[in-house]
Amino acid sequence: MDLNNVKVYEGEPPEDPDTTFTLNEHYFKQLVYGREDPRVIMQAGRCSVTGDVMRAMKLEPYIKLS
Repeated sequence: MDLNNVKVYEGEPPEDPDTTFTLNEHYFKQLVYGREDPRVIMQAGRCSVTGDVMRAMKLEPYIKLS
């Protein structure tokens, strides 16, 4: 996901990312649709984050729980 250029990539990104999220399609949809708390998914080991974790945390306000 490139927030500067508003793009989402599957697989290898075209350049070195600041932060990488690894999760399956089911949990990605749960996050995008606000059905699951991102912290719960990460603590349960369903999503891993590598790179700049502080930058990853800045995305949380954009994931609204319904």
